[in-house]
Amino acid sequence: MKCDDERIRETAAGFSVALGCQAFAEYGTCAVEQAPPPSANAARCAGHCRPWRVNRGCLWPNGLFTGNHVEFCVPVDDENTLSVMYHFSRVPREREPYVQNSIPTWQGPIADPETGRWITSHVMNQDFVTWVGQGRTAERSQEYLAPSDRGIVMIRRRFLNDIEALKDGRDPKAVVRDPEVNRAIALPVAEREKFIDGFERAEFLRDPFSRRNLKGYIFQTGQPTEVRAAFLAAMGFSEAEATADPRPFDPLAPAPR
Repeated sequence: MKCDDERIRETAAGFSVALGCQAFAEYGTCAVEQAPPPSANAARCAGHCRPWRVNRGCLWPNGLFTGNHVEFCVPVDDENTLSVMYHFSRVPREREPYVQNSIPTWQGPIADPETGRWITSHVMNQDFVTWVGQGRTAERSQEYLAPSDRGIVMIRRRFLNDIEALKDGRDPKAVVRDPEVNRAIALPVAEREKFIDGFERAEFLRDPFSRRNLKGYIFQTGQPTEVRAAFLAAMGFSEAEATADPRPFDPLAPAPR
């Protein structure tokens, strides 16, 4: 994680990280503090940066919350980590009320079985390459931290402070013992109104970000065909409708406006 001085803040639930041209957002509020982009890039920024105007919440100590999915990095042993992601897609209004009888699960590949090379075609696969590229046990004594590594320093200090807190019998960060407070903890959510109010089928097809998610699962490669079919059935779209847009599908490219 590399963040500019002004793009990472510690919050009650963890850390609030700004990406792209976004600025600060504390929990459920969004106060965008960005300077207007150069005129030549104004239109591009308006379209590409739309979902990044609200911060991503790093839930302490090992989670990431973006609104439509949450990721957990679960230590398995001293050298291995299990990455678990829960993803949510709201069905169009025409499909509501929707009852889901089972939640499909699957394990995505991280390397090409033929070449043995790490897969880099999808969002989380690229994250995995960044993690493993540091080696099983990174030699921290040889690293050189720059000002852009402020987030790394903040997280390490928080871990050390939490260790001291536990030694003293105090709670570490993000432990909520008040039942009322713990009923619903507000977090920053991009496109919050769509999760609350929903959208109609036609709107889903018009919106470039929604349409892109319809064309394929962007986060990790290896989605089973039966899971893909179940997703389309739940959303009420056929494969032909989902792939009707002739533009090539790039899971990492910003959606055009």
